[in-house]
Order: sequence, then structure tokens, then C-alpha cells
Amino acid sequence: MFSITEIMAIRGHRCAAVAFTMDYGNDVITDALEVIRLDSQFVNLQLLVAFDLDDRDAAIAELDRMHAEIND
Repeated sequence: MFSITEIMAIRGHRCAAVAFTMDYGNDVITDALEVIRLDSQFVNLQLLVAFDLDDRDAAIAELDRMHAEIND
């Protein structure tokens, strides 16, 4: 099961940084940060970069970089 636990930041209409938990159902749980970008149709995931939970500053920097690449 995949759960978003926090929306850290959003840039424009297509980019977001989120904290999430992945529960694999066998007592294995992963917590991490992801920075995502949707395609221009807002349908498909165009880009995803994962970070450790402690790398919030790096995740926000990547979010800003991703957003700067597009014109939305």
C-alpha cells in the first residue's frame, strides 16, 4: 500500500514534492520523499526522483529545478 503522508510543496500545476510510506505487506515499510512531475496533459508521471527523508532541502531544490525546466 502506498500512502502520501505529507505534501511538502507544489510548483505550478505539474510539480510536487511529497513524503510517502510504502507498506509492502510483509512487515517491510519504506518512508521516503519523492519529487514528481506530470506530463503536459496532467495524465502521466513524466519524472520522479526519490530522496531519503532527511534530504528535504535537496528535494525542494530538485522541485525548483524541475519546475524551471517547464513552462506551465
